[in-house]
Amino acid sequence: MKAIEKRTNKGYEIQFYDDKGDNYMVMHCDTIEELAQYLARCCWGNNLADWKNRMLPTVWKDGEKWCHCEYSEP
Repeated sequence: MKAIEKRTNKGYEIQFYDDKGDNYMVMHCDTIEELAQYLARCCWGNNLADWKNRMLPTVWKDGEKWCHCEYSEP
């Protein structure tokens, strides 16, 4: 896992947005296990605790939205 400035469209990437909807940060994960660990530790707990004041991240896999509106195979 590592924080990067913008998506590379390679592997699993979690894109965060600021209050205006602009790119804030991207976390790159090499494996689905890293993605699951990051989401479990950071995103779900932090965002759900204060969901009205935060924008949930978008998860991307190889440049395509992943798990968006329907089940996606890992």
